[in-house]
Amino acid sequence: MKTIAGTILSAASAALVCIALSGPAFSSDTMAAAPSTADEDDVVLNIRGIGHLRKNDLAAAERCFSESIKKNPAVKHYYNNLAVTCMRRKEYARAYDLLKKAVSMDPQYAKALSNMSITCFYLSRFYEAYGYYLQARNADHVYIDERFERSRVIERIKELQRENPGNDDYRKMLDRLRSQDKALQ
Repeated sequence: MKTIAGTILSAASAALVCIALSGPAFSSDTMAAAPSTADEDDVVLNIRGIGHLRKNDLAAAERCFSESIKKNPAVKHYYNNLAVTCMRRKEYARAYDLLKKAVSMDPQYAKALSNMSITCFYLSRFYEAYGYYLQARNADHVYIDERFERSRVIERIKELQRENPGNDDYRKMLDRLRSQDKALQ
């Protein structure tokens, strides 16, 4: 049976994407921006939403992604992109629901799985975060290894510890990561 500290450490390793949570750390499916048309289809709306996301215009991005989903609810990327918008707003419960839909459409969708790992981390579902991290890594280890860089996650956990001094889980994660670093030397 896993210990809490072991689970938390694993989640910390899984949460390596918890880097710069205000921007491109979340993984949207990007395309170039497109000009406006009177009756935009779902693909054009998604492209426009990504442009808004890049400019951090979250309200406009949400409108575009939501409309894309209404027009074509069978596209996993639209749910992931709307979830990224929610994550940037720190609306993790809503992001979780959207990512569940994306992952149910494609259980090997590494971007949604890695975003789900981050979302679960912020919902303090550390064991679940680690599970999604493992799934994402199995789906696309090259992408995940780039995204989950150890030094960045340690810095992000330190920031979270400073923001939440009463949360002992962050300290435990850092202690475990430090002990792993010493063991590797």
